[in-house]
Amino acid sequence: QHRNPPPALQRQNSAETMTAVTQGAYLEKRTGTDNAKLSVKQNLDYATMIEKCQRQAEQLRNEAKNCLARKDREMARKLVQMRNQSLKDRDLLITAQQRGAAPCTYEYKTFNVGKLNYHPELKPDDLAITVVNLHTTANTAKTGHSLFLKYEINIPKPGETGAQKRTTSTVTVKEGATSVNDKAIFAFKRSSRSTVRKFERMKVTIKAFETSRMRLFFGDQEVGKGEVKLADLKTRSDVTIRIPIRKNRTSAPILEVEVTAELRAPLIGQDIRPFAVDYLKLNDDFGAFPSNDAPPPPP
Repeated sequence: QHRNPPPALQRQNSAETMTAVTQGAYLEKRTGTDNAKLSVKQNLDYATMIEKCQRQAEQLRNEAKNCLARKDREMARKLVQMRNQSLKDRDLLITAQQRGAAPCTYEYKTFNVGKLNYHPELKPDDLAITVVNLHTTANTAKTGHSLFLKYEINIPKPGETGAQKRTTSTVTVKEGATSVNDKAIFAFKRSSRSTVRKFERMKVTIKAFETSRMRLFFGDQEVGKGEVKLADLKTRSDVTIRIPIRKNRTSAPILEVEVTAELRAPLIGQDIRPFAVDYLKLNDDFGAFPSNDAPPPPP
Protein backbone atom coordinates (compact mmCIF):
# COMPACT_ATOMS: atom_id res chain seq x y z
CA GLN A 1 0.00 0.00 0.00
CA HIS A 2 1.42 3.39 -1.02
CA ARG A 3 0.95 6.42 1.20
CA ASN A 4 2.10 8.57 -1.73
CA PRO A 5 0.73 8.53 -5.31
CA PRO A 6 1.65 5.39 -7.29
CA PRO A 7 4.87 5.62 -9.37
CA ALA A 8 2.87 5.69 -12.59
CA LEU A 9 1.25 8.91 -11.49
CA GLN A 10 4.60 10.50 -10.71
CA ARG A 11 5.49 10.20 -14.37
CA GLN A 12 2.60 12.41 -15.43
CA ASN A 13 3.24 15.87 -16.78
CA SER A 14 0.13 17.34 -15.14
CA ALA A 15 0.91 18.85 -11.76
CA GLU A 16 -2.79 19.47 -11.20
CA THR A 17 -3.62 15.78 -11.48
CA MET A 18 -0.74 14.92 -9.15
CA THR A 19 -2.11 17.30 -6.50
CA ALA A 20 -5.66 15.93 -6.80
CA VAL A 21 -4.54 12.30 -6.49
CA THR A 22 -2.29 13.07 -3.53
CA GLN A 23 -5.19 14.68 -1.68
CA GLY A 24 -7.59 11.92 -2.64
CA ALA A 25 -5.29 9.16 -1.37
CA TYR A 26 -5.91 10.15 2.23
CA LEU A 27 -9.68 10.52 2.22
CA GLU A 28 -10.55 6.94 3.12
CA LYS A 29 -6.99 5.77 4.00
CA ARG A 30 -6.80 3.38 1.03
CA THR A 31 -5.23 3.67 -2.39
CA GLY A 32 -4.13 1.42 -5.20
CA THR A 33 -0.68 -0.07 -5.88
CA ASP A 34 0.99 -0.19 -9.28
CA ASN A 35 0.96 -3.64 -10.85
CA ALA A 36 4.02 -4.43 -12.99
CA LYS A 37 1.88 -6.63 -15.26
CA LEU A 38 -0.18 -3.64 -16.32
CA SER A 39 0.89 -0.81 -18.58
CA VAL A 40 1.58 2.69 -17.31
CA LYS A 41 -1.72 3.85 -18.83
CA GLN A 42 -3.68 1.04 -17.17
CA ASN A 43 -2.18 1.82 -13.77
CA LEU A 44 -2.96 5.47 -14.34
CA ASP A 45 -6.57 4.64 -15.24
CA TYR A 46 -6.91 2.69 -12.00
CA ALA A 47 -5.39 5.50 -9.95
CA THR A 48 -7.76 8.02 -11.53
CA MET A 49 -10.88 5.94 -10.84
CA ILE A 50 -9.82 5.03 -7.30
CA GLU A 51 -9.10 8.67 -6.49
CA LYS A 52 -12.45 9.73 -7.92
CA CYS A 53 -14.34 7.11 -5.88
CA GLN A 54 -12.64 8.27 -2.69
CA ARG A 55 -13.29 11.95 -3.35
CA GLN A 56 -16.93 11.45 -4.26
CA ALA A 57 -17.41 9.30 -1.13
CA GLU A 58 -16.14 12.21 0.95
CA GLN A 59 -18.36 14.68 -0.91
CA LEU A 60 -21.44 12.50 -0.53
CA ARG A 61 -20.74 12.07 3.18
CA ASN A 62 -20.57 15.85 3.66
CA GLU A 63 -23.78 16.39 1.69
CA ALA A 64 -25.50 13.72 3.78
CA LYS A 65 -24.50 15.64 6.92
CA ASN A 66 -25.99 18.80 5.44
CA CYS A 67 -29.24 16.96 4.73
CA LEU A 68 -29.43 15.70 8.29
CA ALA A 69 -28.81 19.22 9.59
CA ARG A 70 -31.94 20.41 7.78
CA LYS A 71 -33.81 17.18 8.75
CA ASP A 72 -34.02 15.78 5.22
CA ARG A 73 -33.50 12.18 6.30
CA GLU A 74 -34.70 10.62 3.05
CA MET A 75 -32.11 12.45 0.95
CA ALA A 76 -29.43 11.75 3.57
CA ARG A 77 -30.22 8.03 3.34
CA LYS A 78 -29.83 8.07 -0.46
CA LEU A 79 -26.52 9.93 -0.23
CA VAL A 80 -25.17 7.47 2.35
CA GLN A 81 -26.11 4.57 0.05
CA MET A 82 -24.28 6.25 -2.82
CA ARG A 83 -21.26 6.86 -0.57
CA ASN A 84 -21.16 3.20 0.45
CA GLN A 85 -21.35 2.15 -3.20
CA SER A 86 -18.44 4.49 -3.99
CA LEU A 87 -16.32 2.79 -1.34
CA LYS A 88 -17.30 -0.66 -2.66
CA ASP A 89 -16.31 0.43 -6.17
CA ARG A 90 -13.00 1.71 -4.84
CA ASP A 91 -12.28 -1.63 -3.17
CA LEU A 92 -13.27 -3.46 -6.33
CA LEU A 93 -10.84 -1.36 -8.35
CA ILE A 94 -8.03 -1.96 -5.87
CA THR A 95 -8.66 -5.73 -6.03
CA ALA A 96 -8.75 -5.76 -9.82
CA GLN A 97 -5.51 -3.77 -10.08
CA GLN A 98 -3.71 -6.06 -7.63
CA ARG A 99 -4.76 -9.12 -9.65
CA GLY A 100 -3.70 -7.65 -12.97
CA ALA A 101 -7.12 -7.30 -14.61
CA ALA A 102 -7.39 -4.74 -17.39
CA PRO A 103 -9.32 -1.73 -16.03
CA CYS A 104 -12.98 -1.32 -16.74
CA THR A 105 -14.53 1.68 -18.42
CA TYR A 106 -16.68 4.16 -16.56
CA GLU A 107 -19.19 6.94 -17.11
CA TYR A 108 -20.52 9.89 -15.18
CA LYS A 109 -24.09 10.06 -13.99
CA THR A 110 -25.70 13.26 -12.71
CA PHE A 111 -27.48 13.23 -9.36
CA ASN A 112 -29.36 16.29 -8.13
CA VAL A 113 -28.83 17.25 -4.49
CA GLY A 114 -30.43 20.04 -2.46
CA LYS A 115 -28.13 22.59 -0.84
CA LEU A 116 -29.06 25.08 1.87
CA ASN A 117 -28.67 28.65 0.62
CA TYR A 118 -28.25 31.40 3.24
CA HIS A 119 -26.06 34.41 4.05
CA PRO A 120 -24.51 34.07 7.52
CA GLU A 121 -22.65 37.39 7.17
CA LEU A 122 -25.99 39.22 7.49
CA LYS A 123 -27.90 39.77 10.70
CA PRO A 124 -31.43 38.33 11.01
CA ASP A 125 -32.97 41.80 10.58
CA ASP A 126 -30.75 42.87 7.65
CA LEU A 127 -31.92 43.33 4.08
CA ALA A 128 -28.97 43.84 1.73
CA ILE A 129 -29.64 45.58 -1.59
CA THR A 130 -26.83 45.69 -4.15
CA VAL A 131 -27.05 47.66 -7.38
CA VAL A 132 -24.71 45.51 -9.44
CA ASN A 133 -24.71 46.86 -13.00
CA LEU A 134 -26.39 49.20 -15.44
CA HIS A 135 -27.24 47.63 -18.80
CA THR A 136 -27.89 49.60 -21.96
CA THR A 137 -30.76 48.61 -24.24
CA ALA A 138 -31.64 49.15 -27.89
CA ASN A 139 -33.44 52.31 -26.76
CA THR A 140 -30.52 53.84 -24.86
CA ALA A 141 -30.14 57.29 -26.41
CA LYS A 142 -26.42 57.65 -25.85
CA THR A 143 -23.44 56.44 -23.85
CA GLY A 144 -20.59 58.33 -22.23
CA HIS A 145 -22.86 60.45 -20.03
CA SER A 146 -22.85 60.43 -16.23
CA LEU A 147 -25.67 58.92 -14.22
CA PHE A 148 -26.43 58.20 -10.61
CA LEU A 149 -29.32 56.33 -9.03
CA LYS A 150 -31.62 57.01 -6.13
CA TYR A 151 -33.46 54.01 -4.79
CA GLU A 152 -35.69 53.23 -1.86
CA ILE A 153 -37.67 50.43 -0.26
CA ASN A 154 -41.17 51.04 1.04
CA ILE A 155 -40.52 49.46 4.45
CA PRO A 156 -39.60 51.93 7.21
CA LYS A 157 -36.72 51.37 9.54
CA PRO A 158 -37.91 49.95 12.90
CA GLY A 159 -39.07 52.77 15.13
CA GLU A 160 -39.24 55.23 12.24
CA THR A 161 -41.65 56.16 9.45
CA GLY A 162 -41.19 56.62 5.74
CA ALA A 163 -39.19 54.74 3.13
CA GLN A 164 -35.52 53.88 3.53
CA LYS A 165 -33.44 55.58 0.84
CA ARG A 166 -30.03 55.40 -0.80
CA THR A 167 -28.11 57.32 -3.48
CA THR A 168 -25.32 55.71 -5.51
CA SER A 169 -22.15 57.34 -6.70
CA THR A 170 -22.01 58.71 -10.26
CA VAL A 171 -20.92 56.38 -13.06
CA THR A 172 -20.20 56.92 -16.75
CA VAL A 173 -22.54 54.80 -18.85
CA LYS A 174 -20.79 52.45 -21.28
CA GLU A 175 -22.14 50.26 -24.03
CA GLY A 176 -23.35 46.97 -22.57
CA ALA A 177 -22.79 46.65 -18.81
CA THR A 178 -21.56 49.43 -16.50
CA SER A 179 -20.42 48.36 -13.03
CA VAL A 180 -22.04 50.18 -10.11
CA ASN A 181 -21.49 47.71 -7.24
CA ASP A 182 -23.29 49.80 -4.62
CA LYS A 183 -24.40 47.83 -1.55
CA ALA A 184 -26.61 49.06 1.26
CA ILE A 185 -28.00 47.37 4.37
CA PHE A 186 -31.59 48.20 5.26
CA ALA A 187 -33.22 47.25 8.56
CA PHE A 188 -36.53 45.54 9.23
CA LYS A 189 -38.07 43.67 12.16
CA ARG A 190 -38.20 39.97 11.33
CA SER A 191 -40.03 39.07 14.54
CA SER A 192 -42.98 41.34 13.75
CA ARG A 193 -46.18 39.49 12.89
CA SER A 194 -46.77 41.84 9.97
CA THR A 195 -43.33 41.33 8.36
CA VAL A 196 -44.42 38.63 5.92
CA ARG A 197 -47.40 40.73 4.85
CA LYS A 198 -45.14 43.78 4.42
CA PHE A 199 -42.73 41.79 2.24
CA GLU A 200 -45.61 40.74 0.02
CA ARG A 201 -46.07 44.44 -0.78
CA MET A 202 -42.43 45.45 -0.57
CA LYS A 203 -40.88 46.98 -3.65
CA VAL A 204 -37.67 48.68 -4.69
CA THR A 205 -38.11 51.94 -6.59
CA ILE A 206 -35.15 53.22 -8.60
CA LYS A 207 -34.77 56.59 -10.29
CA ALA A 208 -31.96 57.40 -12.71
CA PHE A 209 -30.59 60.93 -12.88
CA GLU A 210 -28.25 62.52 -15.39
CA THR A 211 -25.82 65.04 -13.95
CA SER A 212 -26.00 68.48 -15.50
CA ARG A 213 -23.59 71.39 -15.67
CA MET A 214 -26.49 73.61 -14.63
CA ARG A 215 -27.46 71.44 -11.68
CA LEU A 216 -26.98 74.32 -9.23
CA PHE A 217 -29.78 76.18 -11.00
CA PHE A 218 -32.04 73.47 -12.37
CA GLY A 219 -31.05 70.36 -10.40
CA ASP A 220 -30.24 66.96 -11.85
CA GLN A 221 -32.40 65.70 -14.67
CA GLU A 222 -34.44 62.55 -14.02
CA VAL A 223 -34.18 60.32 -17.08
CA GLY A 224 -36.43 57.49 -15.94
CA LYS A 225 -37.52 55.22 -13.14
CA GLY A 226 -38.60 51.67 -12.44
CA GLU A 227 -39.72 49.44 -9.60
CA VAL A 228 -39.98 45.78 -8.76
CA LYS A 229 -41.52 43.76 -5.96
CA LEU A 230 -39.40 41.48 -3.79
CA ALA A 231 -42.10 39.11 -2.55
CA ASP A 232 -39.89 36.12 -3.49
CA LEU A 233 -37.78 36.84 -0.41
CA LYS A 234 -40.50 35.20 1.66
CA THR A 235 -39.15 31.80 0.57
CA ARG A 236 -35.71 32.66 -0.86
CA SER A 237 -32.53 33.99 0.71
CA ASP A 238 -31.66 36.09 -2.34
CA VAL A 239 -33.00 37.22 -5.69
CA THR A 240 -31.33 38.92 -8.64
CA ILE A 241 -33.55 41.02 -10.88
CA ARG A 242 -33.14 43.38 -13.81
CA ILE A 243 -35.34 46.44 -13.32
CA PRO A 244 -36.31 48.27 -16.54
CA ILE A 245 -35.94 52.06 -16.36
CA ARG A 246 -38.56 53.91 -18.40
CA LYS A 247 -39.35 57.57 -19.02
CA ASN A 248 -43.01 56.77 -18.42
CA ARG A 249 -45.16 53.70 -17.84
CA THR A 250 -45.76 53.00 -21.55
CA SER A 251 -42.34 53.79 -23.02
CA ALA A 252 -39.67 51.22 -23.88
CA PRO A 253 -36.86 50.71 -21.34
CA ILE A 254 -33.91 53.04 -21.84
CA LEU A 255 -31.78 51.18 -19.26
CA GLU A 256 -31.91 48.10 -17.09
CA VAL A 257 -30.61 48.07 -13.52
CA GLU A 258 -29.36 44.74 -12.17
CA VAL A 259 -30.21 44.46 -8.47
CA THR A 260 -29.54 41.72 -5.93
CA ALA A 261 -31.53 41.50 -2.68
CA GLU A 262 -30.34 39.25 0.15
CA LEU A 263 -31.60 38.08 3.55
CA ARG A 264 -29.76 35.95 6.07
CA ALA A 265 -32.51 33.37 5.59
CA PRO A 266 -36.00 33.39 4.07
CA LEU A 267 -38.90 34.67 6.11
CA ILE A 268 -40.62 31.30 5.71
CA GLY A 269 -38.86 27.91 5.78
CA GLN A 270 -35.46 27.25 4.24
CA ASP A 271 -34.03 28.08 0.84
CA ILE A 272 -32.96 24.74 -0.63
CA ARG A 273 -31.30 25.05 -4.05
CA PRO A 274 -30.76 21.97 -6.24
CA PHE A 275 -27.33 21.38 -7.70
CA ALA A 276 -25.87 18.52 -9.72
CA VAL A 277 -23.27 16.03 -8.48
CA ASP A 278 -21.30 14.08 -11.09
CA TYR A 279 -21.27 10.49 -9.91
CA LEU A 280 -18.77 7.99 -11.33
CA LYS A 281 -20.36 4.70 -12.32
CA LEU A 282 -18.23 1.67 -13.22
CA ASN A 283 -19.10 -0.49 -16.22
CA ASP A 284 -18.84 -4.27 -15.79
CA ASP A 285 -16.17 -4.81 -18.46
CA PHE A 286 -12.99 -5.67 -16.57
CA GLY A 287 -10.52 -7.77 -18.52
CA ALA A 288 -9.83 -11.28 -17.15
CA PHE A 289 -11.23 -10.46 -13.73
CA PRO A 290 -10.88 -13.28 -11.14
CA SER A 291 -13.83 -15.12 -9.67
CA ASN A 292 -16.01 -13.54 -7.01
CA ASP A 293 -14.90 -15.99 -4.32
CA ALA A 294 -11.31 -14.69 -4.40
CA PRO A 295 -10.20 -13.20 -1.08
CA PRO A 296 -10.50 -9.40 -0.76
CA PRO A 297 -7.41 -7.18 -0.60
CA PRO A 298 -5.91 -6.44 2.83
CA PRO A 299 -7.28 -3.33 4.56
